[in-house]
Amino acid sequence: MCLSPPCLFQFQKQGKDVEKVKQRLAEIANYVDKFYRVLNIRVALVGLEVWSDVDKCAVTQDPFTTLHEFLDWRKLKLLPQRPHDNAQLISGVYFQGTTIGMAPIMSMCTAEQSGGIVMDHSDNPLGAAVTLAHELGHNFGMNHDTPERGCGCRMTVDRGGCIMTPSTG
Repeated sequence: MCLSPPCLFQFQKQGKDVEKVKQRLAEIANYVDKFYRVLNIRVALVGLEVWSDVDKCAVTQDPFTTLHEFLDWRKLKLLPQRPHDNAQLISGVYFQGTTIGMAPIMSMCTAEQSGGIVMDHSDNPLGAAVTLAHELGHNFGMNHDTPERGCGCRMTVDRGGCIMTPSTG
């Protein structure tokens, strides 16, 4: 999991305290692990990088550009340094339109595309965790839960909703 300040409002809110930011990201990862446990999938945080000085790839309001740049950086720089299955960029940059996250479908464990981008859109870490879990679902090959596909979400929002509902990611 990578974090992209100086744009990240949480980094600013935490007094630019890297340890507080790492604690928040660990909490997000723990929520994601909890969501996937019911599917007998464990999500382990094997690395954490906070970009506190400068972004290591272009992070813009265009989610397509940001995703492409992040996945290129992951493949060329991060993967050779630290082997991992998937990387997610959590950023405070507000993406254009209604996008709060994006990830390639069915790309888990590929060098080229196993990752995603998530906008840290809430003071509550649960908000980013739900979005990250949604984008990770796309990496696993999951599509949106829609009635047209015969898999509409029957769980009400007050009972947790469904991770792959289009509005959660």
